[in-house]
Amino acid sequence: MADRTLKNKRTYVNTDLCIACVSCVAIDDTDTFFMDEDDGWANTKDNNLALEEAAMVCPTQAIFIKSLEEFKQQKERAENDPDN
Repeated sequence: MADRTLKNKRTYVNTDLCIACVSCVAIDDTDTFFMDEDDGWANTKDNNLALEEAAMVCPTQAIFIKSLEEFKQQKERAENDPDN
């Protein structure tokens, strides 16, 4: 299981932006990315990796690399300011 220390970076997929192009899965040699059978979008297994190559090939910029702390802060800002 991935280390959930708040400051460790990990790779996420924003499924709202994903277009299921499979580019991230194709370039990932760590088997972290997969296509979700339920909704068809790309997703990641628990990880503590910064998979920059996958983020670079994503045509919609749906892949981001952040710490859990950064993710929570961004989510909180979005909830407090939905226009931002």
